[in-house]
Amino acid sequence: MSIEFPFRLKSTLDEFVVADDLHVRRMDEASQKRLLQIGDAEYNDQGFLKSFVPLPGCLLRDIATPHLDVNDQFCSSNYVLIVPNRERAIDFNLALKLYDTSCSSLYLGYGMDGSTHFITPPCYFGTEVLSVDENSIPELVSLTERVTKRRTDPKLGIMSEMYLYAMSREPRKESRFIEIAVILEMLLLPQSSSELTYRFALRFAKLLSMRFGRERTQAFTLLAAYSADKEIFSEENLEALCLGG
Repeated sequence: MSIEFPFRLKSTLDEFVVADDLHVRRMDEASQKRLLQIGDAEYNDQGFLKSFVPLPGCLLRDIATPHLDVNDQFCSSNYVLIVPNRERAIDFNLALKLYDTSCSSLYLGYGMDGSTHFITPPCYFGTEVLSVDENSIPELVSLTERVTKRRTDPKLGIMSEMYLYAMSREPRKESRFIEIAVILEMLLLPQSSSELTYRFALRFAKLLSMRFGRERTQAFTLLAAYSADKEIFSEENLEALCLGG
């Protein structure tokens, strides 16, 4: 049984393969009617629905709802991920969020047997849709492979859950900052309890400057690095990085 998860991308590709069991295809009019329950869709410059005909079951039939923004994001989907199960969709969604900051995210998936699958809350925080081209695919494939291999890592699991929540529209900006700060602490704080504030600041600055470049300061950069090689964040390596000048 396959499940289809609609989502938004900025791309000229008709389809691409992320893994043997993860396929992404551009939505056509038939899939819009079947999955989004909309017809005659037209879009504005930001990729949101400008006009459409709501069909029975469309999430935008009732605009007097606190979920209007979420429903608008979902119903403006222009691509669909085809997966064998929800777990693989979760792998892809995390890779999507680790690739770059964007409001692109999975939310609702529909099985061929009529079942509905949720990935909540959807990570719709932000204003920019993720751009994907032929050059982007290898990195997206690599991220998905790494996320899948590290699925049983309890530390990555906790940090990923916190990050995905922070990238949703659920938390206030103050709460979002706290979630991201806790993730950075989990990655960078030493096992000992002395001089935590100083060590955190020093390790953060050194790691960003020497390994990633000063311009890349987003939390997703460090999470992606951890998914590739957690030894980067070992106590020994972080201390050596700071002592190296």
